[in-house]
Amino acid sequence: MVERKAHNMFRSIAALMFVSVAAVSLTGCGSAVSGSAAASEIDVRKLDTGAYPTDPLDYRAKYAHSNANGINLAVMRLADSVANGWEIDPTLKYARLAKPLTTATQVGELLADVDTAIVARENMMFGFAMSATTTAPVAKDYSVQRDVNSKPDQPQLDTIAVNLTVLQFPDADSARRAAADVEAADFAVAAGSNTAVALDTYPDAKAHWRQGIPTIGTTMARGSYLVNVFVKRPDADLDKLKELTRKVLATELPLLDGLAPLTKRDVLHLDYDPQAMMRRTLHPGDIPSPDYSNEYVLTPRGFLPRVVDTDAWRHLMDVGGVDLLSATPDGGLLMRARDAAAAADLGNEFKRVSKRPADPPADVPGAFCSENTATAPYTPGDRFYCTVRYGRYIARVSSAQRLDAQQRAAAQFALLANSSWM
Repeated sequence: MVERKAHNMFRSIAALMFVSVAAVSLTGCGSAVSGSAAASEIDVRKLDTGAYPTDPLDYRAKYAHSNANGINLAVMRLADSVANGWEIDPTLKYARLAKPLTTATQVGELLADVDTAIVARENMMFGFAMSATTTAPVAKDYSVQRDVNSKPDQPQLDTIAVNLTVLQFPDADSARRAAADVEAADFAVAAGSNTAVALDTYPDAKAHWRQGIPTIGTTMARGSYLVNVFVKRPDADLDKLKELTRKVLATELPLLDGLAPLTKRDVLHLDYDPQAMMRRTLHPGDIPSPDYSNEYVLTPRGFLPRVVDTDAWRHLMDVGGVDLLSATPDGGLLMRARDAAAAADLGNEFKRVSKRPADPPADVPGAFCSENTATAPYTPGDRFYCTVRYGRYIARVSSAQRLDAQQRAAAQFALLANSSWM
């Protein structure tokens, strides 16, 4: 099973939306609140922020450019140009996978073991994969690509699934060689029963299908990118499998055409926080460490594969006109709305779907908290949720303890206020 990681606060917004999470600790290190409140604003130095920092991260730490950090930033950039399920077909509204790919081994674990050596030989730089289905996930439903490949004879649920993987290579030639060899290697796994399939409108795409098996695999190169599409249906209708594959390519290829490939030098020099989102996001740590799994800045397209019920979250993004989201390990989830009025609308929508109100942090304007009623026994980090707003920014924090959630919320509000002038 391919591992999914996401931030704790996505565990639940009441019973409406859910996402897989990894448990994290509740500790944090802080700094003194600095600066003074602007006219007509509260003095954030007087808020109970516990030990949480209220100065922007770039005041407390300096980002270190490195290949590892650059690769992680490049993955996020790519994720913002990989179509999510809803964009491909509105019925594909449940996300099943959001996987950064930084090594050839990870690619082999996702696609097929035989692909590891191929992408390594052609110096794959990084990649991103997503999976979406038409039905909510259940145990052992075999909708993620590697699960289907490893259990081809398992009974298939009445679901449609799309798995989309994009890899960047150093140049178009290496991507083209890798695409041709990945398709040949995948075909050879069952050469006696696989049949080559042509996708009329995409002559460069190489696909194969096995009689009676309700899946089709397709690989092609697009400039410096390799695109792999794996489609599953409840039935083995080849025409319908081809039709959905064409929809995936019709959605994804224009996105890649608009994304200039990166050189190794470009990767090294990518900026950590060009949109000034991370400096506004509660970050209990003091070392900037970009990672798609838990320390990221993403557009809604890159974010939605992280959450299971994409319809619910897409509605929230539309209400607020959200164009960017950021999160940090054991910190906050920050959203940038279209303007202050849209942020207020988004806050009201979060409040509407909250089932059980909880005491908000004292003296934080407009803050509200709720207690999660959907999960029992509670796991760390998902019981109490608090929401704060400042200008066009709205943030959510969570904790297993009410006081801790309140202090996080107060610290996040103070950080938003301080970052507006610091």
